[in-house]
Amino acid sequence: MSVKNASLATLLEDLKVGFRFASKNIVSFVLAMVGVLIVTGLLLALIATCMIAVILIAAGGIPGIVQLFTTISIQWNASTGAITIGTALLVVLPVLLPFFVAGGAIFGMGREVIESSGTTVEGVFVWYKSKFVPLALGGVAAFLMEVGPPALLATILAASSMGTVTDGPLVLLSVFSVVWWLMMSGMLSMLFPAIIDGHSVTDALRESFRLATRYFDRVFSTWFAFVVIVGVIAAPLALLSTPPAPLFEPVAAGGYAVVFALVFVFLIVPAASITLNRVYLILSGEEAVMATEETPEIGVVGGV
Repeated sequence: MSVKNASLATLLEDLKVGFRFASKNIVSFVLAMVGVLIVTGLLLALIATCMIAVILIAAGGIPGIVQLFTTISIQWNASTGAITIGTALLVVLPVLLPFFVAGGAIFGMGREVIESSGTTVEGVFVWYKSKFVPLALGGVAAFLMEVGPPALLATILAASSMGTVTDGPLVLLSVFSVVWWLMMSGMLSMLFPAIIDGHSVTDALRESFRLATRYFDRVFSTWFAFVVIVGVIAAPLALLSTPPAPLFEPVAAGGYAVVFALVFVFLIVPAASITLNRVYLILSGEEAVMATEETPEIGVVGGV
């Protein structure tokens, strides 16, 4: 069987490689991600300050903002809903840009690990700087594709039910949103690896869809494996933090939330970046690719 086809053995090998190398380079990933989070926080604060100033000036101060939301709530319909969602996206997207770039930079580190079994703390900042614009635009494109249709459906359903979505329509919206996100996120799972490989945003989108369509089983089995892993690890948190649940315990939920966040950020995310890069290189026929072409020159030290 070709290595480009999915099988349980292939999936387990992909996951083993991802988690093994993530564990081997965990100190480098932890330090790099802490540094990236600090930079992201600073950028986020700057963007938020500028946005708040612009919104206050445009709306005529806080009274103007209050009047705007009052008018929208009274005269809610499909048009005002679309305007509200569009405005919300204009506010949310700039805030998310630093996170898109941070996530993409981690994929750059994952690429280094696949190429040389190691990475450095400095590497993430090289990727952050050299690929800032394409990673930001790629993140925006992915976000709009994943969130846009469910948001549009929510607007239509809310407009037809006086601004609220309940009962059957709510179930429809929930099912559609989950299915849409799972499918679209899988189709876009090769986006950041393609951008790191040197593709433009449009070419990376095209390449991600091409690989996900041509090697559907290989791409989606890998992506869904990480979705399931996160879901399984997060399940105890839901049981501990939901009042009707038999294991409801707020204090324990808080402690588990911290553990979950640390495992997710410092182990699962690096492992996913390594694994998805590996799958991308195999499917695109670049298994033996070395640090050349458009890859930034980064000193690599494995297992730091």
